[in-house]
Amino acid sequence: MITNSSDNRQRPTTPAVVRSVSRAGSTARIHLTGEVDMSTAEQVGKAVAEALNRADTTAPISRIELDLSAVTFLDSSGIRELLEVQANAAERGCRLVVRGTHGTVARVLEISGVTALLAGTIAEAD
Repeated sequence: MITNSSDNRQRPTTPAVVRSVSRAGSTARIHLTGEVDMSTAEQVGKAVAEALNRADTTAPISRIELDLSAVTFLDSSGIRELLEVQANAAERGCRLVVRGTHGTVARVLEISGVTALLAGTIAEAD
């Protein structure tokens, strides 16, 4: 919680959904955690954009892996963000791979038809 010093009221903070970002060769790995919803989904897009922009100044990235194994909730805002980052990565010649879908998250992607739209990007369980 953040406390407003002028009136001592607390307001909720937006929880961080990006747990870590790492790089191995031409692959960037972004590990997500918690709930990907309207208050956190934008963080996913920012993390992907930063990985792509960092690649412009170092070696190129040809693949971005989004690890959703620690994601507990995914709503329509999160789904929209996944589709947008897929399109943004493709525009830069980069392949997006979604890993670690499970339980409710996998079911939401399936029911919404997004599994088909992300065809080829959802990696099988390791």
